[in-house]
Amino acid sequence: MENTWAMLERVSWALVVCCGFAVSCDGQSKRDEPVEDGAAAVRTALLDGKNCYGGTPVLCIEDETFVDACIEAALETRWKGTMPKTRGEVDSVIASARGKYRASMQSPHGLELVERVVEERYANPVIDTETVAGVVSVDLGALPGELRTNRRGAPVVLAKTELLDGFDWRADEAGRQLAKYADAYPDAEEVRVEVRSPSAAGRHFVYRYLRGSNRVVHEELEVGRGDSQYVSEPIPGGLDTMRAGKLELGKSNGKTCYASGGEGSTGCHISDRYRAAKDL
Repeated sequence: MENTWAMLERVSWALVVCCGFAVSCDGQSKRDEPVEDGAAAVRTALLDGKNCYGGTPVLCIEDETFVDACIEAALETRWKGTMPKTRGEVDSVIASARGKYRASMQSPHGLELVERVVEERYANPVIDTETVAGVVSVDLGALPGELRTNRRGAPVVLAKTELLDGFDWRADEAGRQLAKYADAYPDAEEVRVEVRSPSAAGRHFVYRYLRGSNRVVHEELEVGRGDSQYVSEPIPGGLDTMRAGKLELGKSNGKTCYASGGEGSTGCHISDRYRAAKDL
């Protein structure tokens, strides 16, 4: 009996050692996997949005010279300018290049490039007509304005813009944008525009125009977390008013509505179908 227990203990210990060795080897093997195009992998990682203005790939500096300079600077710090060939080392290059990318954004040239990207995206936004039938979603990127460097958190933030009214996107400008895309997509039941204000306290504004009821719905994805929203009364003059930059949103023009069952729920909350579909 003692021999049997002794044998079982030896087998159990062997299994533990083998399993631990297998895990170690598997982790090491992944780090040793060959990477066919390290430069492409690093470039893709730099433009995934994590280190870009506003934390979104919509606002990345994609300028080839700028991106390549960040990669080259990372390679010079440890790899003598040569891209390594294994996953583990390429991951290390990515980590270093991300730091170079963030630092380069804070240079005068970097700030100029970011401002140019913001202006270009605002004028030529990302438009999605496929996710939800009848809904046109327009991502304008961020509010154009003067940018500055930031010591903590995001490397670059918005310093000044003429498109804010207090802490909110100006209603007249939001209305103009809604009307612009409602005109461009006359068959859309709903036009949704979103834009960011990446200041020290970043905000993410969403305005929706519901063509059937002639109402505007406004909420913030980050500050309000979608629990509350402003729902207007039918807009006097409809799109003509919005085209002319005369949209007004306030207590006399609408009311705050809360999600069903939430605090102050009144049943007037209008779900954002696009947000639900994208799980934003």
